[in-house]
Amino acid sequence: MSTSERRYWVSGPGIQVVIGVATA
Repeated sequence: MSTSERRYWVSGPGIQVVIGVATA
């Protein structure tokens, strides 16, 4: 696991998206 790794959970009407952003 990276300390500069951020994950955003986007949940909507029948929509589940996982966005992982890793900034060096």
